[in-house]
Amino acid sequence: MLSIEMRTAVVTAVVALLMASATVAATAPGTNSSGGERVMETNTTDVKLTVSTAWADPTGDTDALLAANVTELNGTDTAWVWFEYRAEGADRWQRADGNETDEPGPVRGEARDLEPGTTYEYRALATDYNETTVVTGETETFTMPATATVDVRTEWADLLGETEMILGGNLTAIEGTDTASVWFEYRLEGVDEWTALESETRNETGRFTAEVDGLEPNATYEYRAVATDRYQSTIATGETKTFETLHRSPEIETEPVAAVDDSSAVLNATLRELGSADEVAVEFRYRKAGSTGWQWTNETIVAEPGTVTQHVDGLEADTTYEYVVGAFAGEYGDSVDLGDRRSFATDPAVSVTTDDVRNVDDGSATVYGSLENGDRDEATVAVEYRARGATAWERTDAALASDGTVSGTVTDLEAGTTYEFRVVADVGHAADAGDVRTATTDERPVVRTAQAAEIDDSTATVSASLTDLGGAASATVTFEYRAQGDDGWRSTDGQRLTEPGAVDAVVTDLESDTTYEYRAVATASDGYDAVGSVRTFTTETASQPPVVDELRADENSPPNPHADLSVDWRVTDADGDLEVVTVTVRDGAGGVVYTAETDVAGSATSGSEAFGVKHGAGDTYTVTVETTDADGETTTERTTVTA
Repeated sequence: MLSIEMRTAVVTAVVALLMASATVAATAPGTNSSGGERVMETNTTDVKLTVSTAWADPTGDTDALLAANVTELNGTDTAWVWFEYRAEGADRWQRADGNETDEPGPVRGEARDLEPGTTYEYRALATDYNETTVVTGETETFTMPATATVDVRTEWADLLGETEMILGGNLTAIEGTDTASVWFEYRLEGVDEWTALESETRNETGRFTAEVDGLEPNATYEYRAVATDRYQSTIATGETKTFETLHRSPEIETEPVAAVDDSSAVLNATLRELGSADEVAVEFRYRKAGSTGWQWTNETIVAEPGTVTQHVDGLEADTTYEYVVGAFAGEYGDSVDLGDRRSFATDPAVSVTTDDVRNVDDGSATVYGSLENGDRDEATVAVEYRARGATAWERTDAALASDGTVSGTVTDLEAGTTYEFRVVADVGHAADAGDVRTATTDERPVVRTAQAAEIDDSTATVSASLTDLGGAASATVTFEYRAQGDDGWRSTDGQRLTEPGAVDAVVTDLESDTTYEYRAVATASDGYDAVGSVRTFTTETASQPPVVDELRADENSPPNPHADLSVDWRVTDADGDLEVVTVTVRDGAGGVVYTAETDVAGSATSGSEAFGVKHGAGDTYTVTVETTDADGETTTERTTVTA
């Protein structure tokens, strides 16, 4: 375990090594001589350079190591690889230089000056030696850790032997980091250099301990608790305290236990020597194997060597415990000897058997067993099951009869799958599991919903694949569909298949601009059925006709027999696909005196027409504006004007 000063030196060296490993060219690929972005044109040469974005790993509060893999160098001897990154949601990419490589493999780069607690997008880019091809890897994301705060308090030290101590500390704050490392440092009083104990990783605040041995007897030591965040960006130290080691200690030996049952045991020890004391206090400590906290028995005062025993109860059945004995001498119990650590196992308090599995179909099975030992009034029984090859067990309730028979039905099983089953029982302070039995569920058809096609504003073609008939002679496939958010399904006509294959159907009378859910359903001739996954499609928006928003005709005739007329118009289209506007003017007899056709586009446009009619004064004219969009939708408006 490194001290705080040594940890700081290691972090500094790692950062320096990362900075030195980045190859920075005078003008990196993709930049001009002044450092700005330069557009790279991809040609159609035989170069087949490929790169993939690999991973990113924060190396501190504001730096991250980026990784890529050059997977192909076909057509070029060397490649430049670099990285781009940006805060998620930002528009502009920033560059992180990478390296030049002459063979496929990993490439690294480093992004610096990042914001703590911020999610970034990043991607790898590569170009060949002549910069004729630029390829880009996938865009991935990583999140920088928030600014970390850790705090620790040095609490206590206690004797374990002449040259052994147990130290106690408290991690009082852990913020902005998912884990913190805690440890202790100690040194002889008057010595400059600290010795660090092995660290422990914690993900929440709380007390922690560590044992230190090999100390000098009859000496004073300084010690302190230390904590750091995951990236060692913040290091906190507790108050420096002192402890003293002991004079000659008593000698005691841990002996095997006696009278073990399902909830208690008698712990034994032999006091070999009292040391320099007239009497010693003997205490046992015990715990479940693998746990961290010890339980202590009451002390026994012993004035001469001999056997010491202590009865402990409240133990868990069928559980392995470890225990050790301690002899404490002196006014404050500061002369200590601990015996060797031993272990024992309590007896089982309950036993259960798994007998057989019956009534197996395509999705359920009933498991039978017996509660052999245990209080039936307190026992809770269940059936555990899992697909063969899985590691985790699932559980369902079971029934316990007065004669000890256990039965439970498992549902929602996968068809055509081999499962493992066992009966389990729990009486509060003890539990047991029966032997494992296996059974295979019946097969059922398998249907997979495929992607919809040929979608317009009112119809769509849905399809599916019947991949397995589940042992049946035939299966009928239908499609169910509904507007997203509706409760009820509508169905298409069924299609009968005698072998696996594809099937499709056209659904009609759909609402435009609406998202629909659909799924395939297969019903086999033997009665089993299967439902495919739910997929969606969205109908197109129905085309809307254009609109003549404005039409105005005016006359500006001079005092002569002729007519001077003008027309102003404006048209719009919600679909944004205007195509043509035609203006037609007819005289009172219905004859065309003026026509004009204007090509238009977009969602809105306007225009004006001005023309004269010889000897047209005094007549009434009908002005017609007709507009047509790209879908062939046409709208016509008319107005009249008298010259």
